[in-house]
Amino acid sequence: MSPAFTIPHSIVLQGGAISSVTDVTVNNAPFNTNSASKNGGGIYSAATVTVLDIPFNSNTAGQSGGAIAALGSVSVTNDPFSSNTAGQNGGAVYVNNPSSATSVTNSSFDSNKGTL
Repeated sequence: MSPAFTIPHSIVLQGGAISSVTDVTVNNAPFNTNSASKNGGGIYSAATVTVLDIPFNSNTAGQSGGAIAALGSVSVTNDPFSSNTAGQNGGAVYVNNPSSATSVTNSSFDSNKGTL
C-alpha cells in the first residue's frame, strides 16, 4: 500500500488533501486525519470522484463530506470509511448533485458522523 495522504496542520476550505475542479481518481493511498473547514475532509471535487482500495480514517469537514465531497458522481470500491466527521451533511461521503450517480461496492462504513 502507498504512503497515506496526511497533511498535518493544514487549513483549507475544501479538500483537506485534494481539491480539484476536474475529475479525481485515486488508488491505494490511505487518507488519514485530513481536515477542511468547509467540504471534503479528504477529497473535494467539483466533478467526479473515483476511489479504489483506499481507507478513509478520521478525516473531518466543517460542513459536508467528512471524507469525500463532490459535485459530480462518486464511485467507491473496496474502501473502508471509519470515524470521519462532517459538521453538517455526509459524515463519510457527500454528493451535492441529486442527478449524479453514486456507486458503492464492497466498502464499509463505521462510526462516521454528520450532524444533519
